[in-house]
Amino acid sequence: MKKAFTPVINISSFEELILKKQGNEGNSTLVVNIIDQGIKNADIYTGLINLCKEFNIEVDSFIQDDLCHVIISVNDTGSLSMVYEDPFTDISIDLASVLYRELSTQIKNRDFIQKSLQKK
Repeated sequence: MKKAFTPVINISSFEELILKKQGNEGNSTLVVNIIDQGIKNADIYTGLINLCKEFNIEVDSFIQDDLCHVIISVNDTGSLSMVYEDPFTDISIDLASVLYRELSTQIKNRDFIQKSLQKK
C-alpha cells in the first residue's frame, strides 16, 4: 500500500544548483531564457516546479514497502525514479539536476515541434 510522503528538499541547495546550471556557458539560450522567465517572479524552487508543470513534468512521491519513491513523469510517463530507504535523505541536488535536465529537454522539444509546424 502506498503512503503519502514529502521528500526532504533543502530549498537553498536546490536553488543554488539551478542558478549554477543557468550560468553554465554551454546551455541553450532558449532554455536559460525560458527558465529565467519562470523563476524571476517567484522563489526559484516554486518557479521551477510550476514551469515543470507547464511543460508536463510532474513529481510524485510516496512510501511503499518501507521504501521512499520519487517518480519524475514527463507527459504522464515515468521517466525516472529514485528509491531510497531513509525518509530523511536530502534529495535536493538530485531532484534539481533531474528537473533541470528534463525541463531543458522539454523546452527544446516544444521549440523543435513549433518550428517544424511553421515550415509546413
